[in-house]
Amino acid sequence: MRQLCSFAILLLVFIPQVSQAQTSPMAQSYLSRGNERYAKGDLDGAISDFAAALAFDSRLAPAYVSRGNARYAKGDPTGAIDDFNAAIGVDPRSAGAYNSRGLARQALGDLAGAAADFDKALEIQPRDPEVFVNRGNLRTARRDLDAAIADYNRAIAINRRLAGAYANRGVARFGKGDIDGAIADSDKALTLNPRLAAGYVNRAAARFSKGDVQGAETDCTSAIEIDDRNAEAHYNLGNIFLEQKRLDESIAQFTVAIDINPDLAPGYLARGLARSEKKDFRGAIDDLTKAIALDPGIATAYNNLGNAYVGIGNRQAALSYFNKAIEIDPHFPLAYANRGLLLLLQGKTSEAEADFERAINTAGDARRSIEEQIIRMKRFAEAHK
Repeated sequence: MRQLCSFAILLLVFIPQVSQAQTSPMAQSYLSRGNERYAKGDLDGAISDFAAALAFDSRLAPAYVSRGNARYAKGDPTGAIDDFNAAIGVDPRSAGAYNSRGLARQALGDLAGAAADFDKALEIQPRDPEVFVNRGNLRTARRDLDAAIADYNRAIAINRRLAGAYANRGVARFGKGDIDGAIADSDKALTLNPRLAAGYVNRAAARFSKGDVQGAETDCTSAIEIDDRNAEAHYNLGNIFLEQKRLDESIAQFTVAIDINPDLAPGYLARGLARSEKKDFRGAIDDLTKAIALDPGIATAYNNLGNAYVGIGNRQAALSYFNKAIEIDPHFPLAYANRGLLLLLQGKTSEAEADFERAINTAGDARRSIEEQIIRMKRFAEAHK
């Protein structure tokens, strides 16, 4: 059974407050209205109001933080960092500026800078649960799962009603193979916030890994009902349909996920597999080529691309892609088995047997399945001599 992705992580920012005694009434008025607009999703209106507040008071640190948050939400982490830097220049004790700058730095791939910012925010406000959640998310991204769970635990100890802390701890637990713990955390998050789409997405992944396909499908459907622009929910639902051989439905879900997030490499990878299973090999080649362009390190994409080229009769291209898959992942049993079949069809029996042996030796718990597949491959080669 394939795995679903448990990757709906909640990032938390806080809206900074300012004492009215510290700034002009007009600056305070624009800041307050900007925060209201931000909360309603009117990011352009919020940015305009924050700029107006700063025109009245250029040293209003919360206005820089709030405008930075709005810029970050609009997909401009670089512009956001400029604002957070300005806020810190005015108020070096602005925990909110450090927390938000950490998020923006993480979005730009500056993980060390992000970690330093979250640490600084916690130095200033050591009991801020949102910062513990964000640092936990960073640690989850770095696969430091025990440390991430420790951060989520701290957040929960401070605020036991913080649904995002439970949801994200569930992601870390899923990553450690604690499936029951992941489900329990998703359950708790959804009890606290039944409209939390991420909770359903992550619980779907955990349920699917336990073989509860129907429960996973129900959770993905619930997530989509709450947020029909949730790419992860559509992607996971597509994988559920693919597992059930509901190929047209799976392709439709992957297509929606890709439309929402055109850079979703796993979406192209999965749609390519579904198209291959429908014998649409050229469509599969297009999708898998796109997946590789987005993430050149996906060994599975090269393996599947090799299979698609076999499907259109281009064995030379197929062999090159199986070679690439093995180069990226020298412990990839399916790639060895597939390359072995091609070598066997070329009459290179000893080389093929060497690949089949490597496939078996790298299969681990899937050894029996690989052995059975190799038997079928040998029968196919014998029939097509």
